[in-house]
Amino acid sequence: MINHVKLKIRCNKRNPQYGIHALEVAFNAEEEMNFLTPWRVCVFTEHLCLVLNTDMKRAVLSQLDEDVYRCIFRTTCYPWMPGRYFMTVSDGSDWCVRVDFELNTELEAHVLDITPRSKSDVEWTLTNDVDWKAKSTRAFFSTPATYHLKLRALQLHKYDNYSKWSDKVSIPVLPGLRHLVIYTTGNNGKDAVRLFGHFISSINHYECEFVDCASLYDKTHMEPYEALNNLVGRMRRGPGKASLFLFDNDDSDEKNYLLFLTGLDTLMMPQGNYITRQLSCLPSNCHLVLVGTKDEVEQVQPMFGNAILKVADQDRLALNTPYIDEAMSKLMFRLSFSYNPTLDAQDKLSRAFYGAYTQGKTHLLSSEFVDSLVDEHILPHLIDRINGLDITDYTDFDGAAYIPRGCKVVQLQASDIDLSSFEEHVDSYEDCLRELNQMVGLKMVKDDIQTTANRVRFLAERNEQGLPCEASSNGHHIVLTGNPGTGKTTVARLLGRIYHQLGLISKGDVVMTERSKIVGEYIGQTEQNMQMILSRAKGNVLFIDEAYSLFEGGKDSKDFGQHAIECLLTMLSKPNPDILVVLAGYEQPMREMLQSNPGLPGRFPYHFHFPDYTEDELIEICDRLIDKNQYVASDEVHQMLHDAIHKEMLHKDEFFANARWVQQLLFDGVVPAMADRLASQPRPLSKQQLTTIVPTDVEAAVEKMSQRPQANRRPTIAGFGVHRP
Repeated sequence: MINHVKLKIRCNKRNPQYGIHALEVAFNAEEEMNFLTPWRVCVFTEHLCLVLNTDMKRAVLSQLDEDVYRCIFRTTCYPWMPGRYFMTVSDGSDWCVRVDFELNTELEAHVLDITPRSKSDVEWTLTNDVDWKAKSTRAFFSTPATYHLKLRALQLHKYDNYSKWSDKVSIPVLPGLRHLVIYTTGNNGKDAVRLFGHFISSINHYECEFVDCASLYDKTHMEPYEALNNLVGRMRRGPGKASLFLFDNDDSDEKNYLLFLTGLDTLMMPQGNYITRQLSCLPSNCHLVLVGTKDEVEQVQPMFGNAILKVADQDRLALNTPYIDEAMSKLMFRLSFSYNPTLDAQDKLSRAFYGAYTQGKTHLLSSEFVDSLVDEHILPHLIDRINGLDITDYTDFDGAAYIPRGCKVVQLQASDIDLSSFEEHVDSYEDCLRELNQMVGLKMVKDDIQTTANRVRFLAERNEQGLPCEASSNGHHIVLTGNPGTGKTTVARLLGRIYHQLGLISKGDVVMTERSKIVGEYIGQTEQNMQMILSRAKGNVLFIDEAYSLFEGGKDSKDFGQHAIECLLTMLSKPNPDILVVLAGYEQPMREMLQSNPGLPGRFPYHFHFPDYTEDELIEICDRLIDKNQYVASDEVHQMLHDAIHKEMLHKDEFFANARWVQQLLFDGVVPAMADRLASQPRPLSKQQLTTIVPTDVEAAVEKMSQRPQANRRPTIAGFGVHRP
């Protein structure tokens, strides 16, 4: 057994590069080691990414003293970087040792702990049982956000070994894997889940199948459930079985299935009940794996009955936040097999990811980012460099490939790597608030939203630390009131990005809807429309314009709009629904709508009122629009536009469209006038012609705007304080 270990990374200490270097291990053994025994030594990062895996017979092994041994590993499959690692040493018979160590920024190794492990521990399974030669295994353990999946997979691996023992000796058979739940975030993690399934199937001899629930129902077919029926029939028959009757699960020839179900939002539709009933009746050799957000899974679980509801905690898995070692492992897995990066290239990539990690840019550690980096910012430059070479320098006199030199050409160079994607701007919480504060006017709205965002962030941080939060913190939905063109939609988009940065919603986009898109013409259509809209808005902001119109007819039970509100309240009553609902419209009708339903005020604790813009604010908006769109206006043109705004403000009414009117003046008035004026000019037009606004353009725009009808005077619901014109 090993009782002392000394580690050394063989690199240039004057200029340590983060990359693949030889690892020298010296250790003391309590008894003389058997050099004929196929010792296994593995090194992993702290999140189970493989660094090296080999038996000591292949390494350079020597005896320095009576009980001191040294082993040198020439190559690894992961670049050495600052961080924590652990090494496992085993002779494959009855003992295993774990050595935890840490590398500092100079790649100096410091041993932290040495602990003996047994066959029941994960370290034994990693060292002696996992097939590291299998490419699918390497791919799974190199995929970001899979740490929790790896731990469960290794536990199942141990169970598989136990089952093999139970077949040979008289020991009780443990209950097998039944069902699993994997929580994801939006559309992320599909590759991770697929690789997890393949790894499980390889060690437990399951047949893995991935099914999008949306594909199980197609109303355009004569038999809409044809795909579902085919799936169920195949699961029941099993390979080589012609009968549809269920067989005893003890049949040794029976195939076990892992059925991964994605697209769970389809199961929330009316057809979902039939689909889940059929899937719940599958034989016991079919194991369901529900893959979706936590909210999606919690909504569909009851539809499957007790089998899914009783899934053990250890079988409820979640994709973790990606770690730097996972990102680098995925990167090296993609590059090392074919492109063998030079040490300079490894150092450049390692330092880029290490910098992203230290700056908290976890989005740069995802599997999707690594793939885009390789496909869009590395391989194209490598191809360009190779295409620029003279091929005769890398072939013999017969034109045949000269392999050694050709391989060196394909080797990835530091110059082939474009790191501009690390500098791409990604919204942060502070960026979103900064953009909000740069909007014209709306001081009270800005102050209120700043306070609300700070409060939400504060409560989220308390929740992460396990501290109690008041019940009202579960509802973050918002009411925006004000006249048209006061910035409600723009602020809603910013709120989506802010709430996304705070982790309250998974995506942060805006899905806009209104009564005409929600309320149906027959019984049940409104509920179906609302379910589809809520499904589309999952993870986003659902912006319902003129929301009070859903209460048309007051307390009339025949009004289908009320059914939409009932569906909305049902969804909002669930904890953490992964959606932000924003109701928008005129102030008085919105206030009366909230008072008409006792369930609404508690679900919408935040109210922001948008006052009309002042004349000076509209003038500032006009000037900003001109600059933003790269138009050029003289002082005379600016004055004419300001005069037009002043004149409109003198005659404005409650239907005045504020900033929207200014946009219409410029883009529906001035720009078309420019196009008409330049239509007869010889082509091509100069940049000056395409950007310069002249006084006649403004005159034509003002004339056009004075003649067009007031499109913003939309009739609203009687009884809500806004009179019909």
